[in-house]
Amino acid sequence: MTDQQAEQRLRALLKMTIDRGTTLAEQANATRCIGKLLQAFPNLRHIIKEVTDQADHAHVSHQTQVSDRYHSFWKGVAIGVASTALTLGSVILSSKRYGVGS
Repeated sequence: MTDQQAEQRLRALLKMTIDRGTTLAEQANATRCIGKLLQAFPNLRHIIKEVTDQADHAHVSHQTQVSDRYHSFWKGVAIGVASTALTLGSVILSSKRYGVGS
């Protein structure tokens, strides 16, 4: 998959997670796919901010409660991606320590 294909896929998945007509299962699957894409293509992380900014501007007239839900969702996505990276880093570092497992 090229960077351009990955960017198109990421934008489509992000649109799916913002769409209020999408089921929770579809949103959860899209979120997992987003995490995998961002691990493979970390240079695309800026797109999340762009898409959320666009979504915020498009839904300015909605109640604050709806906006808060989006922010909470993206905060959860960011925390999930960060915790995955932290866990992988910890595993890699602990496996490279001298004397571990002996």
